[in-house]
Amino acid sequence: MSKKKRRLSRTSLKQVKRKAVKLFVCVGLISTLAIVGYGAWTARHILEPISSHASTEKSIASKFSEQVKFYTLTLDEDEFVQSASFTIIDTHEQSLKTIRLPQETIVRLPYGMDEFKLASLYKVTPLENTINKNNLIIQTLVEYFGLPVERLYIIKNTENGTSFNEWLTHPVTLFKLTFDQKWAKHHVITNETPLSLIELARIIHKVPNEFNTTIDIKQYGIGIESKNKDGTTILNTDRNKLDEYIKKSFQNIELIHEKLNIKIENSTEITGLGSKFSRIVTNMGGIVIDVGNSIEKTDTTIIYIKEEHLKETTTFHEISKILQSYEVKVDNEMSSGADISVRLGQSYALLIHGKTEPKRIN
Repeated sequence: MSKKKRRLSRTSLKQVKRKAVKLFVCVGLISTLAIVGYGAWTARHILEPISSHASTEKSIASKFSEQVKFYTLTLDEDEFVQSASFTIIDTHEQSLKTIRLPQETIVRLPYGMDEFKLASLYKVTPLENTINKNNLIIQTLVEYFGLPVERLYIIKNTENGTSFNEWLTHPVTLFKLTFDQKWAKHHVITNETPLSLIELARIIHKVPNEFNTTIDIKQYGIGIESKNKDGTTILNTDRNKLDEYIKKSFQNIELIHEKLNIKIENSTEITGLGSKFSRIVTNMGGIVIDVGNSIEKTDTTIIYIKEEHLKETTTFHEISKILQSYEVKVDNEMSSGADISVRLGQSYALLIHGKTEPKRIN
């Protein structure tokens, strides 16, 4: 073969190689864009609230504070509650504590007369004339634990015995939350986004195993087994032992360090409202020096503070989160020895159980 022909042959081969490389690059680029585009399309729901009812409820910000607190319910396929729990995570100390209620635990709706097994909680709440089912579940658990929590996660069809924390941090769960909107809506009820749940899973995963503790209320004599009239097992709660454990394990250290004196007044018709609010504040770590009734009845809940700077305290912040709707007034001449005085109005009664009058028995 002549030199000219060999040069032409080598040139043609180089051109073919260049075209092949360009083709592979184009195909690779198109494939990559297609995969990224499909992934983005399937994960487009990640910033949207999971539950369709979320638009009718208060939206919870996805940002987590240093102390993360939440309630969980796990449901079986028939929507009976398998268990409920309260969890607190201290992201600074890298610790996680959970207290769990078995399904046979006796609970009651807030300020109502009805007692029933926890297993029926998800089915009972729709029977109470309220548009906010999840809020009533939260308040039922607040009534039980005496701890204020805004976040509630309800998960369906999990294997019996699988905790919420184990379920959430499982790789399959994280994948489904990211890419399968239909699955997420079927298995999770919350007014938070999948992205928020993924961030929570990251926080849980960072806690070392030795600082991750869970107790069942049967431990420490908190839950006492007995037989119901129908012969089934029930768990009644020793409230004193429960509160003792809550104060020991779940109190907010900042409230304890601030040592602010708190007075509580009930300005509604609901008997015992002040005492129940006092239990919540005390279980958090607050110092309640007086609980009483106000002669004047008010619609609005009012927080009186002795000095303006008390607005910046953790105690004020935690109390205001419980109340949600309130007015703040500075009273430099508070004579009761209190730094903060809370006058509970009808707005708080409406928040906790959807009514401003106590339930009456005919």
